[in-house]
This record gives sequence, C-alpha cells and structure tokens, in this order.
Amino acid sequence: QNRLGIHFEEFQILKIRTIYDGEKIDGFCQFLRQFGIDELPQLIHVIKGEMSLVGPRPLLAEYSETLRKLGLEKRQSVKPGITGWTQIKGRNNLSWPEKFRWDLHYVENKTLLADLQILVLTILKLPFAASNDLHAHFEPKAPEAQ
Repeated sequence: QNRLGIHFEEFQILKIRTIYDGEKIDGFCQFLRQFGIDELPQLIHVIKGEMSLVGPRPLLAEYSETLRKLGLEKRQSVKPGITGWTQIKGRNNLSWPEKFRWDLHYVENKTLLADLQILVLTILKLPFAASNDLHAHFEPKAPEAQ
C-alpha cells in the first residue's frame, strides 16, 4: 500500500497481511495483531529513514488531499511512526478528529523524552503487560479541540 510520509512523500509500506478481504481473523493472525508483530516489518522503513519509531501513523496516500483540505499539513511535518499517542490512547476506538488531535499534539510537543515515554507506554499496552492501567498517570490529558 502507498502511504504518506514526511512532507506528503509517498512510500510503499511493508506489513504482514493479517486480514484478507474482510474475512474473519484466524487465531494465528489475531496473535500477530494482538502483540503488534504485524508491524515489525516497518522497522525496515525506520532503517531506511522513511519512518520513525514514534510519530503519527502513516495514512494511505489517497488521504493526501483530504489532509490538506482539513488544514492538517502540520501532521505531515514529521516522519510517520510505528507507534504514537493515537495508538496508546485507543487506536481504532478513537474518532478521526480525536486521532488528528493526538497526532498534532505529538507534532507540537515532540521531544526525546516524549518519544521515550510513548515507547514505554506502547510496551505496557501490549497484552502481556501486567496491567494496562499502570501507565494512566504518566499520559498527558487529551488535547483540546480546536
């Protein structure tokens, strides 16, 4: 799939395919998704400099014009990441406006310490972590709607 990178540059993303044409996910594929193993090939994009470990997730290239119309160019001012605030805060349980608010929060508050915090919280979010509630007091409050 073609995805949007920094400054709207397109690249072909590598993923382990776990869903086929809307079919139900089998046990093995569910395991891959549950533990984030399906995202591991994206480390190649980090090595190539197309992605970062932390940042907004790369969107499909077809959303390029929509992002511009919504005034979300700033979202593309950093490299896309394997994980970020959106993944920690609920991933697909968030609405698009909520995802974009978290993405912009990341872009506007990007620091090495924040990246380390996101990486640690990502690990805590994995199903084998003792409790997903352990990190609640370390997370920032939801950014305000603009």
